[in-house]
Amino acid sequence: MKEEKTTPLRQRMIEDMRIRGMAEKTQAAHIRAVKDFALFLKRSPDTATPEELRAYQLHMTNAGMSATTFNVRVLSLRFFFGMTCGRDEMKRHMQFRRAPRKLPAVLSVEEVGYILAAAPGPGLKYRAALGISYGAGLRAAEVCHLRVQDIDSGRMLIHVEKPSGKRTVALYETMSAFGSVPVVLAHLISKESITAEPTLGSSGQGCGDGGRITTSGLRAPRQCGGGERAGY
Repeated sequence: MKEEKTTPLRQRMIEDMRIRGMAEKTQAAHIRAVKDFALFLKRSPDTATPEELRAYQLHMTNAGMSATTFNVRVLSLRFFFGMTCGRDEMKRHMQFRRAPRKLPAVLSVEEVGYILAAAPGPGLKYRAALGISYGAGLRAAEVCHLRVQDIDSGRMLIHVEKPSGKRTVALYETMSAFGSVPVVLAHLISKESITAEPTLGSSGQGCGDGGRITTSGLRAPRQCGGGERAGY
């Protein structure tokens, strides 16, 4: 296979990328992007005009290129013109595309009830954890590290500790066939099933309430009937 000749312009761009400390994969992506632009122009890319640069962006759009690929190529050309060619004015003629945002599925109260009903048992511990996760919008790992003293049931607030600092979130009442979250928490606390250990994720023994809460356990309802009925 015949090796492609490296032109002085490409060699200079490679050197500029090495000075920046770019990874080899990033360098290869930038080279491919500039090469594609040169094929579009049918001449050396450093001679491009603002109008030709605009035409190339329109060409990529009409070809159905994804916003991610489009933006990667624009980044490559910005580096090429700004750093290698010393033509910063060309950057004003390059625009990034916005990727279409997919709206998350909004579950109905009944669908949330299906998920809570599918929580692993016996007992209410996982149902309480899932209810807290849904009602306060917490991640699975955050729920597993919750302590009972972090839950202010009187004011319906939860104090969440994160590496970046503490935050307080509102605990909206999440209804299910087993009652609201405050009711479930009251049941667990009264039986000391989650107060004997420092966190919800700790290995408790009492009352048959599911033992240790794990992130995989919190995600389990998605794999069973309740998760499917909820549209997962």
